Amino acid sequence: MPRAGGAPRARGARSAARGTGRCPGRLRRPRVPRPGGGRGGRGRTVRADAARCGGVRSGSGRTNRGRSLPARRTGLADLAGQRSVAAGGRARAAVGGPPARSGVSVASGESSLRTFRLVLEYVGRDFEGWQVQAGARGARTVQGVLAEALESVTGSPGRIRGAGRTDAGVHARGQVASVRVATGLEPAVLVRALNARLPRDLAVRGAAEVPEGWDALREARGKHYRYQIWNEAGRSPLRADCWHHVREPLSLSAMRSAARAFVGTHDFASMRAAGSSAKTTLRTVTALRIEGACGAEIVLDVEGAGFLRYMVRNLVGTLIEIGRGRWPPGRAAEILASCDRGRAGPTAPAHALVLVAVRDSWSEDRRAAGESAVLVDAGGPVG
Repeated sequence: MPRAGGAPRARGARSAARGTGRCPGRLRRPRVPRPGGGRGGRGRTVRADAARCGGVRSGSGRTNRGRSLPARRTGLADLAGQRSVAAGGRARAAVGGPPARSGVSVASGESSLRTFRLVLEYVGRDFEGWQVQAGARGARTVQGVLAEALESVTGSPGRIRGAGRTDAGVHARGQVASVRVATGLEPAVLVRALNARLPRDLAVRGAAEVPEGWDALREARGKHYRYQIWNEAGRSPLRADCWHHVREPLSLSAMRSAARAFVGTHDFASMRAAGSSAKTTLRTVTALRIEGACGAEIVLDVEGAGFLRYMVRNLVGTLIEIGRGRWPPGRAAEILASCDRGRAGPTAPAHALVLVAVRDSWSEDRRAAGESAVLVDAGGPVG
């Protein structure tokens, strides 16, 4: 049909307009030849405004709207089960990693592999634990988020190992991780670069370069956990994210008496998680201190060479039952001797547990030499 106020528009012109693929109201951009050419010697082209229209145009004039960009999380799946991509093996820099921010350069291929000891602090509420998890569902973990930041800074996610695998919801003030990566950055610069990219609930508190082969998991000598209880009838919104609210008055004298049974080397089978695959349930608790007051804040500090999964939380759950008066203090020794998880108390919630510090070979060597180790002050505030 003839257009109002003008001559009829040619059919070929309409076809040409439909084939441009331009966004409405935008000027036509020139075609840019793509290196390598296309089929039959005709060079493939890409239009600069195609991305704004939802696709990329090729020489055939069709838009590839159905194709998605490659996933940018390459390499993180290899971290599952504490497996990581060694720097230089499958470097993301080859395929174009995230651009570095101003003032920080992506490590070049000539940078040598180096090992760093990092001290990490994080709020566990929005993390599904420390370790990267295998599977299609993308779980947000501390190790995975740290690997993404490391890749943004150096061009590779490196090889990351944690001294302990904190569970979902558990916080940390002094988690230790070893990182093996190729970079020319000094430890202090690396800390600033990582913190500039990490989210608000994860930060690097300190870093030091350590000898090649140093592994945070193998070099750990002991861990210090703290469990925090708000023991008052009324709830406290400010403590809700990192304190376990127990309304009933707790007897600290009964809890301290029962706690003595757990100090030393024992078979803690009655305190492990159901379905645990640990080869042995023998563990050593070097200290179990209970501080605070009934009707206020109560803190349980547990130190040991190593712990079974849920072991600290099951110890706390058992002590809370004794503090409530439901069991006598002597029940603790009976539960431990039974090796029966069903006889112990319930597992205390994860959100009130904090990994305060990790004692390892590096920190012990620094202390022996009279130097200051990069550790977190255990007496500082939590939360």
